[in-house]
Amino acid sequence: MGNIIDLGTLGVDMAFLESTYEPAAVKGVVWQGKIWAIPESQEGIAIVYNKALASEADFPADPMDFADLLAKAEAFAEANPGKYLVCNQGLGNADAYHVAPVYFGHGIPTYIDDAGTVYLNTPEAIAAGNFMVEFKAFAPAETSHDVCKAMITEGNAAAWWTGPWAIADLETAGIDYGILPMGSPFVGIKTFMITKNAVDRGTAEVALDVIKFFTNAANQTSVALANKTIPANTAALNDPQIQALATIKGFGASLNLGVPMANTPYAGAQWGPVGDATNAIWSGAQTPEVALAAAQAAAEEAIAGMK
Repeated sequence: MGNIIDLGTLGVDMAFLESTYEPAAVKGVVWQGKIWAIPESQEGIAIVYNKALASEADFPADPMDFADLLAKAEAFAEANPGKYLVCNQGLGNADAYHVAPVYFGHGIPTYIDDAGTVYLNTPEAIAAGNFMVEFKAFAPAETSHDVCKAMITEGNAAAWWTGPWAIADLETAGIDYGILPMGSPFVGIKTFMITKNAVDRGTAEVALDVIKFFTNAANQTSVALANKTIPANTAALNDPQIQALATIKGFGASLNLGVPMANTPYAGAQWGPVGDATNAIWSGAQTPEVALAAAQAAAEEAIAGMK
């Protein structure tokens, strides 16, 4: 963090952040108890469903109710032989990002925290793995971005667990879609930081004023209306004009339940172990207990090499 400054030295505190910005966005700019940035916008995944194939009633009312998701996936498969309720490209690939809502939704706080503590060989992570074992019976065995896109556009899956980047393809295909939260996704956050150069030049306070102005409710509402981005500013996200935009409203509700993308030096240690463990669980090569114990050991070994 040698090139950027702790914004606490300029009077930014947690009370300001928590009263102004969304929960994951706030957590994502704090590291080791210090505030390093101001959040501007967010991005992450949600359940995007084809209204011609399913309705809100086909998905859990409680986005953390994975037992209900399993039951609804089974009911959909029985009513629609050869078709699936939802396609998630992380189930069937070494993809820790797209399966994050499942792990975090079962209660692990993150894969690896600021201190380098790993949360993979835990009861919550194992419960997520057991869910995957059961869910596989009602989900496509092989997935990818393109496979999931084809499945929802061709009517073979009612929903795609994906992000805003997929919406253009669905609109091009003429899909009338809805968006619902499920689990607790990873949340990517775009931020503003202030460098030591600003301090040296005596412009740090002015820079902070500009950042606060740009990320205030009125301006972030205008930016979201123009760019269709998901604001990190809570008042902007809840503005009636923004809530009238189904895409921003839907993804915003999902990200409100999310976990920020790791901002620690240990972030690189999570991808391979989580992806490999999930793939082993999904393929049946290993039990959740064995796969996640191996992932824990691999992540801890990688972290030890970073310290």
